[in-house]
Amino acid sequence: MAELAACALLLVPRAAVAGAALFAAVMLGAMFTHAAHNEMSRLPFNLLLFALSLVVLFARGSRLLKPRARKLDEVVVADEVDARV
Repeated sequence: MAELAACALLLVPRAAVAGAALFAAVMLGAMFTHAAHNEMSRLPFNLLLFALSLVVLFARGSRLLKPRARKLDEVVVADEVDARV
């Protein structure tokens, strides 16, 4: 279920960071479970998916940290309001 939720979140651009974080957590759990049950042949695929989710997480997450540029209309309206006061 968590994999499907992460996949759905990855398809929505605004929620891609949350989807990548959820998928990375799921893959960590999968790797731990396979290692605990001595299923080492399944670890490389989980590690690949974990690495890809980290790529999405850091690529999309860096955009969240940058301040957004305000639209020119918002700046003009804000300046007009300041001028009236």
